Amino acid sequence: MNGQAGDAGTVLTRGMVLTLAVAAGISAADLYYAQPLLHTIAKHFGASTGVAGLVVTASQIGYALGLAFVVPAGDLLDRKRLIPACCWPRRCSLPSPPRHRCSVC
Repeated sequence: MNGQAGDAGTVLTRGMVLTLAVAAGISAADLYYAQPLLHTIAKHFGASTGVAGLVVTASQIGYALGLAFVVPAGDLLDRKRLIPACCWPRRCSLPSPPRHRCSVC
């Protein structure tokens, strides 16, 4: 490979590769941030640690589904339309009210 990416002819610099590698590492690490806090999460919401563990399980399932369906779609569909379409569920869920009232919120 001659240092060029895809058919756009843009050169991937060392800084771009480093930025993409850090972003990928942070996204994968994000799946495990809640694990040390499971006892605290369970205690705060009055749930068992098993039920609180579903937080980590659900995030890992969502990540796997994204890898299975969204990543291949980036190769098949126009990315300029795919990226905003993938962002709509997040945009729509932001103004939704929380389902659980807690003393901190």
